[in-house]
Amino acid sequence: MPPKKKPVNTAAVGTVQHDSLPRPVTDEEWADYSTAFPGLTRANVYVTSPGCYDGYNCIGWTVGDTTLEFDVEAVTGMVQFYLSKGFLEVPAGDGAADVDLMAISNGHFASHATKKYTGPRVQGMPDGLWESKLYPGARVTHGRLELAGETYGVLVKSFRKA
Repeated sequence: MPPKKKPVNTAAVGTVQHDSLPRPVTDEEWADYSTAFPGLTRANVYVTSPGCYDGYNCIGWTVGDTTLEFDVEAVTGMVQFYLSKGFLEVPAGDGAADVDLMAISNGHFASHATKKYTGPRVQGMPDGLWESKLYPGARVTHGRLELAGETYGVLVKSFRKA
């Protein structure tokens, strides 16, 4: 199934201040995130972009296109998508990867994509973090495999930009 193109909700995006990011999560945010993702380590979680629905999800965001939104799709289709966007497939979990794809249903249906964090750093922020656009919320950092579990499944494919 091809991705859906959606316009960005600029009204929602324009109301949020971006100058204090990244920042550590609040206690309220931590309660929500740690419930959904029990494998998270709080010291790894920083908010990098505010929470609002703005017309895109994690898949489009990992390739730099914030007008794309995907529904759950077969992993084979997602591999073709990343290859068409100039990525090369590398072994799952490879240290050279820029993007990881997660899947549910015994690894058959892509459920989430995450990428290496390359944004600004603040004091105390650990090295080696990954970043995710959590649907429909904020973008946050985390350890590479910390989102694995019931919500997003397991890491099944990795890609690096060619």
